[in-house]
Amino acid sequence: MKYGSHLSQQKTEFPDAWQAHFVDYDSLKRFLKTQMVDTSVHLATAFPRSHTFAWNADPSSDQFADLLGARLARVSSLTPEFVRMLDAEVTKFNAYFVQVKDATKAKIGRALDPEHMPEVAELEAALGDLLLLERFVFLNFTAVAKALKKHDKWSGLHIREPYLMRASGLPFVVSTSLLKLKPELLARLTAVL
Repeated sequence: MKYGSHLSQQKTEFPDAWQAHFVDYDSLKRFLKTQMVDTSVHLATAFPRSHTFAWNADPSSDQFADLLGARLARVSSLTPEFVRMLDAEVTKFNAYFVQVKDATKAKIGRALDPEHMPEVAELEAALGDLLLLERFVFLNFTAVAKALKKHDKWSGLHIREPYLMRASGLPFVVSTSLLKLKPELLARLTAVL
């Protein structure tokens, strides 16, 4: 199954309020497919294997150099545009993550309060919210990584690793407070069952 189809199917399992905050993988892929696919500087994949570039001893009329220069110029103008689009998508889903994380953390905090004896349903709801948020992050991070992989494949430039390193400081990546609460929540739920 293609990731775009998988993401669309997975999104249906989320509440309506979450839908607008997912990375728009389809629009990123559409941009790459319509703008970037014919401009790859990775010429070995841009042309059939049987294609050969004629050697031209006259540097002033070298078709290979002209082709490569034109493709580099096109990729150089499209890559920043793609990065801006991707940044907007990451910012959108990261902001929603922060909003939902705070509400989820408060809900878990109430369920784990030693002075409060939560019912099983309250513990299960808190755990369900936490798992939903984890899936939201996983699906969106995967969409970002796959869009970057497509960019790198179709452009011939390799920006995936530096982009992901840049994003590694965002809250959806570095937020460990919920991960620390998950074992406590599971233990509390196990104790009341």
